[in-house]
Amino acid sequence: MPLVLWEPTVLQILLLLLVVLHELVLQALAFLLQVLMLPVHGGRNHLLVARNVHLEELLMS
Repeated sequence: MPLVLWEPTVLQILLLLLVVLHELVLQALAFLLQVLMLPVHGGRNHLLVARNVHLEELLMS
């Protein structure tokens, strides 16, 4: 009895690679948008600004 019960076709392998590539592109775009781009408040990163504002609110309360 063979160990491999199901052998994927070339089309299925290509589809899987396409899905993986699509996910990688989406993750890379999300990373670039959140970390490297969209600077606000004088060039500072907007995520750092949001974190600092939150920390200031915690310290003031």
